[in-house]
Amino acid sequence: MFIMSFKATKGKLAAACIISGLVVLAGIYAINVAATSPASAGMSTSASRPEQGMSNDERVDFLKSFGWEVKTDPVEVVDVIIPTEFDEVYINYNELQKKQGYDLTPYRGKKIKRYTYQIINFPNRPGNVRADVLILSDKIIGGNVYGTEQGDFMSGFKFEQDQPPPVV
Repeated sequence: MFIMSFKATKGKLAAACIISGLVVLAGIYAINVAATSPASAGMSTSASRPEQGMSNDERVDFLKSFGWEVKTDPVEVVDVIIPTEFDEVYINYNELQKKQGYDLTPYRGKKIKRYTYQIINFPNRPGNVRADVLILSDKIIGGNVYGTEQGDFMSGFKFEQDQPPPVV
């Protein structure tokens, strides 16, 4: 039989408690990060679709990963400033972003680039559907797909079937 005994001082005991607490907090943080990742929300991750937006080819490939065929040159490239305070329109728009794994809240007050592409394979809508890709520091931070007619639809990059039908 083997017996060990330890003499713990208050300092060693306190250090052990602090280290144990940090290990527990790190575990909780890791679980929360995993639970809020785009993959856990049913979204693709950067391993399955590109998330970089530095080059035009990367942005076009990103849109292709959702099944969209686009004209390779953007129809519009503009600087946009995300408002510091979100009004009702921006709150709703950010909810759309959150549903697809993005969140514009950290970018309040920042100047970003918006690249707009013409989608050419939307059913029965040749040329009337666009995709916006929002870029900051060469990374995609959000965007959407929308019809160009008044009162038309707006959706995330993946068109949801429960959206109102496109105007024909």
